[in-house]
This record gives sequence, structure tokens and C-alpha cells, in this order.
Amino acid sequence: MYSSETAFVVFVTIGIGFIHGAVTEDFKLKMKTIAGECATETKGNPDSFAKVWNSHTLPDSEDDMCFLACMMKKYGAFADGKFNAETMNGLNKQRWTDAGDVEKADKITADCIAEVKTEGVEDCTLAHEMLECLFKKFDEVGISSSDHKDF
Repeated sequence: MYSSETAFVVFVTIGIGFIHGAVTEDFKLKMKTIAGECATETKGNPDSFAKVWNSHTLPDSEDDMCFLACMMKKYGAFADGKFNAETMNGLNKQRWTDAGDVEKADKITADCIAEVKTEGVEDCTLAHEMLECLFKKFDEVGISSSDHKDF
């Protein structure tokens, strides 16, 4: 079992690959709560997610990817096999402070939502495919993992 503090650190290190910049205390508290819930609901190792946040590298295990999927679902980034563009764009605003980067990230989010096939796909796989798409496109347009500050 992981402590809620460990789970919080994990989420802020993974950020679902999104979180940056001027993160509000309310947002931090919400993520801490979600991370604690997902740590108890999945077999994922929250400590393995630091590399996701720091280098846009996907988790090595399915259990870890399912932990991330749980967090995405509980935050509202996706539900019932569909991604929520409004919620994901809100995460982009949390992550980047530069308006141009937010605009690029929002377009990438829309592109990935359109590209990632969701019908009949399990949540852990959906989370993996979405993050893979986002990370690839973020790097292509130059808003990579090195452009953010730690939480």
C-alpha cells in the first residue's frame, strides 16, 4: 500500500504528461486525492512514474499504465472509452505558461483524440495510446518534457 503523499508525488511526477507552470493548490489537492485512490485500486507502482513526467517515457508495465489510466479517468480526461478535450485542454493550461505552447498542445490534443481509436479498447491501452500520441507530437512541435517545471 502506498501513502497518499507517495501517490501525490507520483502523480505530480507523471502529470499524465500534461501538468506544468502555475499549478493551483486546489489542483494539487485534487491530484493528491486521485493518486491515493488509484494507488489502492491498481497494482501500479507510483514510484515508476517519475520518468513519465521527466522524459515523456511511457511506463514499462501494464500495471503502471493502468495506474495512469485510473488517474486519467478520475480526473475526467476520459470516461466510457472517450477522451474529454475540454478537460485535457485544461490540463494543458496547467502545464504550460506560454500561450503559444498551450495553443499547440490543445491542437495536438484534438489531433490525438481524433487519431486514437477507442471503440472496444481497454482503458489501460487507451491511456498508453493517448500518451504515446501526445508525447510524440509534443516533441515534434518542440514542446517537450524539458520545457516544463517541476510541480
